[in-house]
Amino acid sequence: MEFKTIYQFAASVLLIIFSAQLRAVGEPTAANPITTATIGSNGGVIESSIGSVWFPGGSFNQDTKVSLFTTQEKIIDEWFKDTTVIYKISSRAQREVRIGLGNSVPLVDMVDLELKVPDDMLKNLALGEKIDIFAGIEQGGENQPPFTVFELIESVYNASTKTLQFQLPGAAFAKNELTQGEYQALIVLGVVQDQVHPNQSSSRVIHAVSACTC
Repeated sequence: MEFKTIYQFAASVLLIIFSAQLRAVGEPTAANPITTATIGSNGGVIESSIGSVWFPGGSFNQDTKVSLFTTQEKIIDEWFKDTTVIYKISSRAQREVRIGLGNSVPLVDMVDLELKVPDDMLKNLALGEKIDIFAGIEQGGENQPPFTVFELIESVYNASTKTLQFQLPGAAFAKNELTQGEYQALIVLGVVQDQVHPNQSSSRVIHAVSACTC
């Protein structure tokens, strides 16, 4: 009887620790809160300290609860590293951005976003490096289970607001084993080598000199 009580106590302690670890890494917290907004058929915007997402009119045919938050999931980091090898990414933002739409998907081709670049990424940016946007796109077919591939999304950097502005394809919203049946978009900021020719210019490139003057 005493052994059973000790076993139950130990199991309870492990469950509490495991739950705390899950919340610290995989769920929004007070330090990384979740922001929600209801977007109707006329469109609208959801804003937070992470950035802003604009849904144009016609994005939804009914009121839709949209959530904007960040997480730090190990499996998302593995998907990102496995599918972005060709970009030779030196580092990435510690937390990925996620946009949840419940059971709805956008009825438009593109959604406009503006995300804030973390200060530590700007501070540690080396000469010849830039920060790019990568979005998870679901792949797979009839004879293949679905899987997530992170693809490069063209973006423009706004030095005055320290944000990246871009358009996210509707195909970026999908369900996977992490979304608990919800349609979500997964977005990661990654540091890559600038491929622009020295005699060319690119408004979306963030060089180390930009970080020094921010």
